[in-house]
Amino acid sequence: MNEKIQTGNGRAGFSLVELMVSVGVIAILGAVGFLDYARMIPELRDERATGEVISRVRQVRMEAVSRNLKVEWWLDGGDLCWWVDGNRDGVQDSGEVTRAALDDRGEYSMYPDQATFDSRGEIIPEVYPGAVIWSRQLTKVTVLVVSANGHVREYQSAAVN
Repeated sequence: MNEKIQTGNGRAGFSLVELMVSVGVIAILGAVGFLDYARMIPELRDERATGEVISRVRQVRMEAVSRNLKVEWWLDGGDLCWWVDGNRDGVQDSGEVTRAALDDRGEYSMYPDQATFDSRGEIIPEVYPGAVIWSRQLTKVTVLVVSANGHVREYQSAAVN
């Protein structure tokens, strides 16, 4: 049972051909894995950017609810901007600072151009009873629908070439 496998010249081990075949198989498997990973990176970036927009819209909504005030918000390129109407006059005064978030993670568009959450976290229907945010990203087209009650839903198209 304890016998060693011997080659023709009396030495145990692997031949150079066997080692080269093993290295070749490992290299092929590594290349396939790397290509799959490289294809996945743009998709992960898109998902992160979309998640960031959803998170910021929810943050703005929660600010309206927690402060019991109106919060007007809009998109400016890749930034989600908002201000809180602290004195409830409907006009942005000098003390009501515009805040922005997202750090240009993507180029988004919105309809209507701006929306307002009331103190209950619902969108005030000035033009449209909700808001639609969309973006043609690296791997797909993403549409976010903010319904009148402030809930965000995400819809995605198939892959974009």
